[in-house]
Amino acid sequence: MNNNKTREISVSQIIIILTLFSVLNCVLFTDTRAALSNMLIYLAMGTLAISLLLIPNIFVSREQGGVIGVIKGHTKSIALIAALLYAIYLSAVAGEYLSRFSDFAFVNYFNEGNPYICTLLLAAVCLYGAYSGEKSICRTGTLLLIYAAVLTVLLAIFSCKDIASYKPTQVFTSDPDSSVIMGISAGAVVLCVLPNIQGGKKRLCASVYGSVAAMFAAAVILISAVCMILGSGRGISDYPIYDAVIYGMRNITIRCDGAFFLLWTIIAVAVISLLLSAASGAVKTIFPKAKFIEAGVTAAAVILSLLPDALSADSLGILNFATLFVLVFLIPLISALLSAKKN
Repeated sequence: MNNNKTREISVSQIIIILTLFSVLNCVLFTDTRAALSNMLIYLAMGTLAISLLLIPNIFVSREQGGVIGVIKGHTKSIALIAALLYAIYLSAVAGEYLSRFSDFAFVNYFNEGNPYICTLLLAAVCLYGAYSGEKSICRTGTLLLIYAAVLTVLLAIFSCKDIASYKPTQVFTSDPDSSVIMGISAGAVVLCVLPNIQGGKKRLCASVYGSVAAMFAAAVILISAVCMILGSGRGISDYPIYDAVIYGMRNITIRCDGAFFLLWTIIAVAVISLLLSAASGAVKTIFPKAKFIEAGVTAAAVILSLLPDALSADSLGILNFATLFVLVFLIPLISALLSAKKN
């Protein structure tokens, strides 16, 4: 009992670590080719939809092992299918982040290196993080969020003239990319899988909707800041947040983007490690005595990250809304009904 208590993740820890999901997603997938207002509306609508889908999670008993654990107590075959679906989704998202971050580092910092080597090295570090467990990963969140907040404030101070002179323009007519809410979607799935969130229904509700609100707020702040700093000059890069840092701090005699790159790298390790750990935890719920699950899940994520774009998780529809509906609403709804029946 005491061991379970020490492994519980507090409300503040889960909110902070999931906020970093949104930060990393903005670094890797922000598409500023659309109008800022359209992006924020799309983000708000997507977040609202995810918030509604998360309602059944509040009624799932964490004392019975969370979403998968409750289902396992009634029918192991359905629990096995649910665990595999969660593991596949989380591994796919981890693979997308591995691939994208390796490309980000290659394009902006190490263009004479090999992105595949970067992917393998990052995966190795994340594998170590996954073995340490969700609790240990979540403990890193507070310092990372403080680091991120300090650098964001500094960027805002040095870019205050650009932000103050920002004027909305109709030049950008593209539709917002669906990847803008991928961080929030992945965070929602992680909330479904983690069985050891602290407290009863009130704290669980605070964890779920506090996390969603924090992820949404972080995305709004970062996307707005990037668009305002770059102004009409945005839309020419795959990684506009990097351009915003370089352009916003152009009057400083030394390059400060190294501090941002260090932050983004550590956040990437924390987020991908949590995804791998959550995917492994889903499988362990069904096979508690199995070994090397983290290694297998990491290998799957690496393989997915190395596939060509036509075979990527996004292209194959693994990350679409229908999948999210099943993982975030349907499976937790079944679990909540079974949990209520048992009580």
